[in-house]
Amino acid sequence: MNLARNKKNNLIDDELPNDFVLPKGDKVKGEKLFKKHCKQCHSIAPDNTQSNSGFTSWGPSLFNVYNRTAGMSKGNSPFQVSPDMHASGIIWNDLNLMKYMKNPKDFVEANIGMNFKGISNFQDRVDIVHYIKTLTFVLSAAIF
Repeated sequence: MNLARNKKNNLIDDELPNDFVLPKGDKVKGEKLFKKHCKQCHSIAPDNTQSNSGFTSWGPSLFNVYNRTAGMSKGNSPFQVSPDMHASGIIWNDLNLMKYMKNPKDFVEANIGMNFKGISNFQDRVDIVHYIKTLTFVLSAAIF
């Protein structure tokens, strides 16, 4: 799939320019919004497990998703990752996460295999991106 030829993406592109810079956000609020919109299907654990949530990890883990290529992590669903997502070449950066969260089906213009309708509120998406950026291994420098 070539997103450059995606006619529906023109509508989404109107909101955010290609040189989009993520504004300040609240990662604590982003975590709450993530739980509301994403956690029922997505794990945030490196091994894709869900703990203490009571939910099933249906989609791929969103741990370390920032700057990762779409479709590189598998979920526990029998459907796994959509071949369209895997072939899209999308890199989950600020711009693409913002566009995707607004309207995933229009952004990818393919079968994404989920019922997520999107988040219209701009600041809510900003806050979620700030939270997603925290879902990574913390590398600390060795002290000698």
